Amino acid sequence: MKTYKYAVFLRCPQTKEVQHGTIEVDSDGDFMDSHELLKKMAMSENLKDFNKGYSLISMQIIDVWSIDE
Repeated sequence: MKTYKYAVFLRCPQTKEVQHGTIEVDSDGDFMDSHELLKKMAMSENLKDFNKGYSLISMQIIDVWSIDE
């Protein structure tokens, strides 16, 4: 199992305010496909730090590590 860390950038369409931060998602195997990532992001506790109503404008992987390390 691996943990993926992403930097995410969000923007409010009305106020143009930007939020940014990181989220971490654990994979169920050696790699994570896009469907698994999106499903886990939607259920992620990491998202509680971001305001609702913001659009995702950028997302970039910044680190991957094995849980066994």
